[in-house]
Amino acid sequence: MKKEISTAFYKKLRSYYLTYEKYFIFHEIILCESLILPEILGFPKKVVKLLDIGCGDGSTTEFILRDVKDKKFVIDAIDPVPEYVKAYRKRFRNANVSVTEWEKFQTKKKYDIVIAINSLYGVPVE
Repeated sequence: MKKEISTAFYKKLRSYYLTYEKYFIFHEIILCESLILPEILGFPKKVVKLLDIGCGDGSTTEFILRDVKDKKFVIDAIDPVPEYVKAYRKRFRNANVSVTEWEKFQTKKKYDIVIAINSLYGVPVE
């Protein structure tokens, strides 16, 4: 039942995203350029293990990584919406992408960088 509710929520969110895409993209560009990209550029490893939580269609991740030329990325990504996962796979053919809710995601892998942009809706704030 929870998965159905979560998937329905994300599909509704997707419709808002598509309607107001230019505003979301502007917000993400500012976030990526000011906070995330400097961290990635300064990261000492040449091969970076990246986990993308709530990966969506991969457009934000693609934007983040477009200027990073001196590193190779090994990407694992998750999203609860199958359509997003399919689109992500088209952008990042070598990524390991799965239809999974972040609450249920389990791994023993260790990551150098974890990103979760516009993804952790419903996380209780204490």
